[in-house]
Amino acid sequence: MLPDLTSIDFSKPINVHADVIFRRRSSDLDNIWKPLLDMLQRHIPSFNDNKVVRMSANKFVTKDDDEVGYYIQIYNCEERDYAQFQEDHK
Repeated sequence: MLPDLTSIDFSKPINVHADVIFRRRSSDLDNIWKPLLDMLQRHIPSFNDNKVVRMSANKFVTKDDDEVGYYIQIYNCEERDYAQFQEDHK
């Protein structure tokens, strides 16, 4: 299910968060990103994954087949400056 996107400025940096529900603990959380970002580009005309500067995800496991899927949050965020990143990690 896609969230309400009326407040998102897709010309600015984007943060994508996904809560992902799997049937098996052995499912790999990292495998969600490419298909998820491709789906967003297909279904949201103004979305371009080159604007995504942050991604985060939570993995949940359920035995209920009706609960398997994604809950997605998309919002604008500040893009971190690389020079500041380097300074923070000295």
